[in-house]
Amino acid sequence: MGAQALILAAGRGSRMGKYTQSQPKGLITLAGRSLIERQIEVLREAGVDQIALCTGYKAAMLEGFGDKCFHNARWSETNMVASLRLADDWLAAAPTIVSYSEIFYDPLTIIRLMRCTDDIAISYDPHWIAMWKDRFGDPLNDAETFQTDNDGYLTEIGGRTGSMGDIKGQFMGLLKLTPEGWAQTRDVIDPLMAAVQDKLDMTSLLQRLVMSGSKIATTPVQGQWGECDCEDDLVYFEHRVASGDLSLYG
Repeated sequence: MGAQALILAAGRGSRMGKYTQSQPKGLITLAGRSLIERQIEVLREAGVDQIALCTGYKAAMLEGFGDKCFHNARWSETNMVASLRLADDWLAAAPTIVSYSEIFYDPLTIIRLMRCTDDIAISYDPHWIAMWKDRFGDPLNDAETFQTDNDGYLTEIGGRTGSMGDIKGQFMGLLKLTPEGWAQTRDVIDPLMAAVQDKLDMTSLLQRLVMSGSKIATTPVQGQWGECDCEDDLVYFEHRVASGDLSLYG
């Protein structure tokens, strides 16, 4: 089996306000094209030949975008990890790129992530500060801890901090799991109570994996990227595109 990807697109993205009142957040348009369309083009360009979507909110609107869909009927009461768990067979079959639906990125980031030989790897932005200052004024209002050891393996992620020294970068919502990496991930998820599984977010899962002894490689982002997490983000990135500061792939 060739390279494959899973886009987690079940949530509504309520922080996007009016932009997701009638559509999933992955269908938000940036510079005239939806984020899902941009992701699929980038993934194909990077050599991914099978793409699955995990749908939930207004799922019918996402039909036809990927090669396969997993539907999270409980999307309104669960978090990303619950959606991930629905794709068990897909993740166990071949190395898989897992992507948030509200981000955009360059094919080079995907290629670097796929070439990483570790069973679990994540992409991150080591030069995150400028973007966070533009979006939030004080980067610490939103940024989370991100620490690695001398070999580049993750040691801490997802915590709140008042010190910039605790942040070597920011996770960008992209990871790779080999079948062995997924087995390690499942071993961390499955013993948890159902209520805990339902509310588990991705960075909390990654932190649990670190604490369990799993090695998580980190690969720096290549090219430009961004996340549309709230209405202000979309305004910010549209402005950057209009000013020529942001050249979107595709």
